[in-house]
Formats: sequence, structure tokens, C-alpha cells
Amino acid sequence: MNAKDLLAAKYSHVTQRLASKVASDIHQSLDAEVVRQLADAWASDVNLSGEAWSLAGYLAAWRKRAIATSTGLTVAGFTCLGLTSFADNPIHRLITANGAIGCWALAKQQRRTVDETEPVLGTLSRIQAAQSAMTLTQLWKKQPTINQQAVIVEDAPPTLPYSPELFDWNDFRSNPDLFPHLMILGKTGSGKSMLAEWLLSQLGGKITAVTPHRSPNDWKGIKVVGGGRDFSAIAEYFSELTGEMQRRYQLYDIGRTDFDPWNIAIDELPAIMAAPECGDVPSQLKELIRESRKVKIRLLLLTQGAEVKALKIEGEGSLRDSLTFVRLGNFAVDHARKTLKDDALLEWLKPQKRPCLVDDQPATVPNLQ
Repeated sequence: MNAKDLLAAKYSHVTQRLASKVASDIHQSLDAEVVRQLADAWASDVNLSGEAWSLAGYLAAWRKRAIATSTGLTVAGFTCLGLTSFADNPIHRLITANGAIGCWALAKQQRRTVDETEPVLGTLSRIQAAQSAMTLTQLWKKQPTINQQAVIVEDAPPTLPYSPELFDWNDFRSNPDLFPHLMILGKTGSGKSMLAEWLLSQLGGKITAVTPHRSPNDWKGIKVVGGGRDFSAIAEYFSELTGEMQRRYQLYDIGRTDFDPWNIAIDELPAIMAAPECGDVPSQLKELIRESRKVKIRLLLLTQGAEVKALKIEGEGSLRDSLTFVRLGNFAVDHARKTLKDDALLEWLKPQKRPCLVDDQPATVPNLQ
């Protein structure tokens, strides 16, 4: 490394250290009231914006998918290598061997691009920290004196606030195979129906809501089946839905995959499961959860928690693996505390107006009022 590079590295380190100390002193110089106002402003902004996704979040999500792709390609390479030993024909052995080499080469390329994103993510994190420091500076009531500036240089580096990678709701539309069906858990009044209604509008395709209890303000602009406790209509609809899945699979068998997406929100599951007119619905529902993904039929199940047992999916891994759990309110907080045991995530969720986890990843719920 030449003298010019050494000098650049030295001053880069000094600049980063000074920025951290500046942020620390600014934070300590604020009185409690200004900090409270700043926290309230940020919380309000997050809930109003709803979908203010950062570039760092997109990049981190892409990096996670690249790691998964690299792992899959590596496994595929070993699978091809294993098939080589069973092939009697030299041509077949050549094909499988080349397949193994190709998979490993692609896996290595994915891993290289993952490594290349590391410094980019670090740079974005520092930029976000600098932006936070600038916001604090603007709220500082008085200009720092010369003595205060001296303290800025001497203070210890700050502990940066927890800033989780937020779930991108667009992934439900752009990566349907990763999220085949959704189970939205929340207590009465937590906004399950409003979130499901918004998700249907984002997912597109053919959309339907199935519920025996519909009020005039629910599911506006969406076809509703079963309103007014019409359980016979619900049973007939499930038969139609399973029949449509069978029809699509017959076309799938001859190579057709260009099916129109069909997204169905199903509310009030306990009432539907208990209705005598819906005797076949539980088994049809399980069949749809297991098999409908490949033919672009997706279910959004709205529950209050106990309905998980009503579905009788305990111990049925294939059913649970097909469900992405969207937890709202106390369900999100309890999952972070009891299952994940993640104190940093728990402290981030508590002050949110609408705490939300998509599986284990935090999310901000759009302002739907």
C-alpha cells in the first residue's frame, strides 16, 4: 500500500470516529423533552408512511435470497454428482457431471455477489446513522459552545438504536412461491380485515372474501360469499374452489402454467368449521392449503389464535410449512418475547401503534383508516 493509500485510510478512520462522537454528544446535549418529541415524530412518521422501505432493506433482503439460492445450487450440484455414479451410459454421466459443475459455478457466483454487498450494506448503515445525527442537530435548541465542541471529540462512541430490517409487503406479490398462503392472527379490532382487504388489492388477480359475518363497511368493492350466515353458499363455494384447483391441475399436467392468480380471504373460521352445512369444508381447506400453490390459488386465513387448533394442523408439518404467519398486536409482542426471546425486537415492537411480525420479521402496517 503506497503512502497516498495509507493517508486516505487514516483520515477515513478518523472521520468515522469523529462522526460517531459528534452523534454521541448531540444526543447527550438534548434535554428529555426534545428527545420525547423526536421519538413521537419518528413514530408518527413510520405509521403514516406505511411503506417507506429503505434501500438497505431491499439490499439485505436480496442478499438473504442470494444466500438461499447459493445453498440450493450447492445441494443440486452434489445431487447431480450422485446421479453420475448411477448412470450406465457415458453420455448420461457426462451430462450429470457437467450439471454438477454448472451448479457449483453458479453457487460460487451467487456467493461472490453476496460478499460484494457486505461493504455496501455497511456504508448504507453509516449513511442512515449520519442522517439521524443531522435530524438531532436540527432539533438542538442552542448552538454548541467551544467547550461543548471539545466534549464532542472526547466522548465515547454511541450505542446505535436498534434498526431492524422491515418486511417488504411487495414480496407477497413478487415471490408468491415463498409465501403460498397467509394466516393473519389478531384479536378482535386489531385490523385483520382491513389488512386483508388491502393485501387483496395489492395481490391483484381474482379476489374473493368468504365470511358469514359481514357488515356494510367490510370488503368494499370485493365479492363476498356467505354474508348473513349463508353457510350453504360457503360450502358450495369451497366445492367450486376445489373443483377449480382440480381443473387447473389437469391443465398443469399437460404443461399449462399461465393461470390467473386467485386470492381468497377467509374470515370467521370457527363459525365456518362448526356449521353443519360446512361438513366437507375442513378437509377441503386442508387440501387447498397443501396443493393449490402451484396453480396460483392463495388463501388468506383470518384468525383470533384459537382457530389454529380448530384447523387441526398440530403435527401436520406440510400444512404449517405452507402458511406464512402475520401476527398483529399482542400476538406479535408475545411471539417476540416468548418464542424468539429477542429483547431488542421486543423493545422495538412495544411503542408501535400497530405491532406486526411477518413470521419472525418486523413490519410496519400501512395506514389503512
